[in-house]
Amino acid sequence: MKTYKICHAEDFSDSLYTSKQIKLNKQLPMEGVEPPPLTTLFKERSANADFPFDQFFIEHERIEDAPGRTGSFNFQNYIHRYPIYAFHMPESKLLFLQGKKKALNDLIRNEEICLNMRPLFIDLNNFQDTIENIQMVWFKFYDGQFSSTSFHGKNIKSVIEQQDLFRRGRISTISFTIKYAGKSHLMMLSTDGTIVLQCTYDDIQEELQLLHHFYNKHLAPFIAEENPMRMQPQEPEWKEQLIEEFEDGLNSQSFQDFY
Repeated sequence: MKTYKICHAEDFSDSLYTSKQIKLNKQLPMEGVEPPPLTTLFKERSANADFPFDQFFIEHERIEDAPGRTGSFNFQNYIHRYPIYAFHMPESKLLFLQGKKKALNDLIRNEEICLNMRPLFIDLNNFQDTIENIQMVWFKFYDGQFSSTSFHGKNIKSVIEQQDLFRRGRISTISFTIKYAGKSHLMMLSTDGTIVLQCTYDDIQEELQLLHHFYNKHLAPFIAEENPMRMQPQEPEWKEQLIEEFEDGLNSQSFQDFY
């Protein structure tokens, strides 16, 4: 399995990134350790007719809270260096980042402005209507003791509709298959634009072609300006009707005569 995030990046491949190595913003320091965590970007190759991506390698460091030791020196945290692979399409301004999810999220959080990139958010509630072969769905609820739940099986859509889950929360992650180039491709998609390819591919170009096709045919109409999980839920119609009936009862003549 491989984890990707798709971002918009208007100027990612401009002249700033044509040199061999670029050191980006310094992050919060680690006490007693110099230098602080860094992010370093290397340009590996430029787009061409056979491979329409500018390819970069990113070394992203972040502080990990984990006890350990090196020799006789004990520590409670350390600086972990994560490899991230970046592929930018100059024509479409899309940036595909591949690596560990927590490293990708940390990179975007720390370097979003420096790298001129904008993460994508997906409205999965509407996206799921366009997918036929859904394998599993995770819901995140607005309130209640349980913050999330999942459903799987052949009749997921009917189960969701019967239980009226869209009034209680939103889809946070969905697992499904799509058809492309004569094959079925299993993947997972989250509202924060994280895509997990759950099949094995022969080379990176095959993965990127699949992702580009998936974005153009399936994702583009459901891009949201903000994370849908942070949107305020709409009050269900039954609740509004109940409130109206209650208020009508308070204003009725019989209620006022009684009191």
